[in-house]
Amino acid sequence: MFCENCGSQVAGNSKFCEKCGAPMRAAGSAAVIPPPPPQSATAAPYSRPAYTQAPGYGPAQDEMTVGKWMITLLITAIPIVGIIMAFVWAFGSGAPLSKRNYFRAILIYALIAVVLYVIVFVVLAASLNIQGLFR
Repeated sequence: MFCENCGSQVAGNSKFCEKCGAPMRAAGSAAVIPPPPPQSATAAPYSRPAYTQAPGYGPAQDEMTVGKWMITLLITAIPIVGIIMAFVWAFGSGAPLSKRNYFRAILIYALIAVVLYVIVFVVLAASLNIQGLFR
């Protein structure tokens, strides 16, 4: 038979559950309750979405106000400082997730632009050299 309180299996002549200590009914009136489904050791009870439980994530840490974005864009307008700060915000751990993702995307676009400029330059230089302009 099973305990009505915790669902663990109890010997038929026990008056109390060995696991939780709940009193058992008489043998004739015992209700058959199947054991609860097994829970994994890592499963936590659901209270809120998992992304808000991870450190560094959640509404308080990731909130970027309009003022913070204006300061961020002002800093990126400074020629050398803007490039350095883009790398700091993209790969540092102190920036909010939205700012990190934004600057990672900006750096990816910049890398694509540099590669395209190099390809265009090589193609143009090769076509001018074929025509005999560079000797």
